[in-house]
Amino acid sequence: MRKTFELFRLDWRRILKSPIALLLIIALIIIPSLYAWFNIWALWDPYSKTQDLKVAVYSADQSVVIADKKVEIGAELISQLKKNDKLGWQFTSSKKRIR
Repeated sequence: MRKTFELFRLDWRRILKSPIALLLIIALIIIPSLYAWFNIWALWDPYSKTQDLKVAVYSADQSVVIADKKVEIGAELISQLKKNDKLGWQFTSSKKRIR
């Protein structure tokens, strides 16, 4: 085990004596950290700027009766989306393309 530490210390001495090797070691430490930092920063809150993104919503769903209960999944979905302001929902009454 002692030889391992001696080799480790010798390697670091040689690295510190060579400016190019030291620069490469520092770059290998800093560049991945910067890459991770900017990616985390960019993806931290993906919904913060999506209110202006227009998404058309149309439901041609028909209600059904199951076990004597009327089920309207399309209407429930539309009502839930109207409460959600994360995207710019555009509710339409037909399949025609809106602009």
